Parts: sequence; C-alpha cells; structure tokens
Amino acid sequence: MFIESKINRVVTFSGKIDFRKRFDGLLAICYQKGYEPYRGDCVVFMNSSRKELRVIFGDDFGLYLICRRFDNGKIKNLFNKDEITQTELSFLLQGAQVDIVHKMKPWKAKNGPKAKI
Repeated sequence: MFIESKINRVVTFSGKIDFRKRFDGLLAICYQKGYEPYRGDCVVFMNSSRKELRVIFGDDFGLYLICRRFDNGKIKNLFNKDEITQTELSFLLQGAQVDIVHKMKPWKAKNGPKAKI
C-alpha cells in the first residue's frame, strides 16, 4: 500500500460529511471523533453515493489526503465495522469488490511436543 510503517490502525468514519472539505476540515472531524492521524490513525471517509473515498493520515513530515473516485460503479459497504485492516484498505482503494463473510482467527501453535533441533 502506501506508508504502512506509520499506520497503526485504519478506522472508518460512518457519519455524513461535506466532501468539499480538504485537509483542515477532515482533520477537525478526526479530532472531534478522537482519532489521531499524526499518531498512526488512518481515517477513511466514504461519500453518501458510495462513489468516492477520502483517506487521511499523517507522519512526521505532514498530512496525507488520498482521494479516490470510482467512475464505473459503487463501492460495496465495508463500513459495517469501526476498523478495517490495511489489506482491506488496499483492496478498497484498488476498486476490488470484497465481501467479508468470516474472518479467521490468528493461528496459534498448540501446546504439544516441541521438535528438538
């Protein structure tokens, strides 16, 4: 994706916003909701017609605003949860239509005999 090392979590904003807002307006919304773009929060906004995304996050040098418009259709609504993964965000920005049916739990090794080396 983009600067993945600076992103701690990807949060989605589910309320309505004015998509004429740019850096300062979106940053103000982030701070009102308790998100910290300069401290690793990547906030994703989607307009009501589901044809445009705005992604805002910051690093040590400044603020990034990524705007993505989809001309050939609408985005399926993945915003039924507060956080998505960076992989899901990458797919979303590339225009992939993804339905998440079930997320697998992280793999853990069972307590059993350990191999000797």
